[in-house]
Amino acid sequence: MFCFADGVLGLLTGSGYLGFGILINGIRDLPLMTRIYTNAPHLGLGRLAIVIGYVLAPRTRATVHA
Repeated sequence: MFCFADGVLGLLTGSGYLGFGILINGIRDLPLMTRIYTNAPHLGLGRLAIVIGYVLAPRTRATVHA
């Protein structure tokens, strides 16, 4: 979830918070396509982690204990 939020913040401001970029560099004036390409891995992997954690994990716990 933190990875996805870092990608959203990076998309909006040009800097993320996981590497303290927002604190060190502040808001950066980058082209939109640069922000999309640099934050696409964070958004994709973060979304995958959210799906696994909130959708798939409860299903596996229910079948193990049944």
